[in-house]
Amino acid sequence: FIIFSFFGWIWETSKKSIQKKTFVNRGFLTGPIIPIYGFGGTIVYLLLFSIKENWGLVFLLGAVIATVLEYVTAVIMESVFHAKWWDYSDYRIHFQGRISLIASLFWGVLSVVDLYVFVPIVKAIVDWIPRTVGEVLGVFIIVIGTIDFVVTVVYALQLSRIIDSLMELREELATYLVNTALIEKTEEWKEHISSLSINTIREKSIGLVNDLTKRFQLRVVNETPDEEEQEKLVTRFRQELELRLKNFFFKYRQNTEKGNLIHKRLLRAFPDIKLKRRTELLEDIRERWNRRKSN
Repeated sequence: FIIFSFFGWIWETSKKSIQKKTFVNRGFLTGPIIPIYGFGGTIVYLLLFSIKENWGLVFLLGAVIATVLEYVTAVIMESVFHAKWWDYSDYRIHFQGRISLIASLFWGVLSVVDLYVFVPIVKAIVDWIPRTVGEVLGVFIIVIGTIDFVVTVVYALQLSRIIDSLMELREELATYLVNTALIEKTEEWKEHISSLSINTIREKSIGLVNDLTKRFQLRVVNETPDEEEQEKLVTRFRQELELRLKNFFFKYRQNTEKGNLIHKRLLRAFPDIKLKRRTELLEDIRERWNRRKSN
């Protein structure tokens, strides 16, 4: 299990690093193991080694086993972290973006390679290591891996909470602006502000303040004949609106700065991670971290 997990990490890290032209520590955990490959390789070995001579059957059953494992893992991770860590939606034949025909065929080929190539290598490595040393080393790696898993899960959940807080701030701002009754098509507008990057919102904020102030001024002119009172109301409205936006940007920046190295590593390891209706929030976090790094 440990060696297969390590082989899987080498494969995924090499593939993604070549694609991105920079080193990417691929995988959910910080350490150099990807457990899904450990489970897949070990299960294929235990269940299919006795029929390894029939490579066609190994290919078929291996593809099914690995695909089921990948689907179950995707469902669990999406349910726990409210994020899609990988997505096959761009592939021609896929199911819910969680599994695809191409990936399944790859798992089938990998199962054949597993039994004919990797298993002999793994057995040779295991036989080469003295049993006592292997047991101690195995326990040590499992303990460290378990700690790594617990820490990563805690920080992944924390990242999810940070993203939720950013969404809440956006919704609070949208609700406040809509409650001014100066914005038309309120539902479309609330949806629109949820999809913009924070930089775009900041760029549009001055124009938004000017536009809403003008609308408020027209309303006041019709309702309040006294010009001095009109000016006071308009000034108060603009000041409150500017203060709301200032507090929004301040709190938003504070939340994006709560990220740490583990959060950053997770986003680097899964650059294509997707969140429901919250994709821009990840870009805001990445942009803020990059700015902090450059500073």
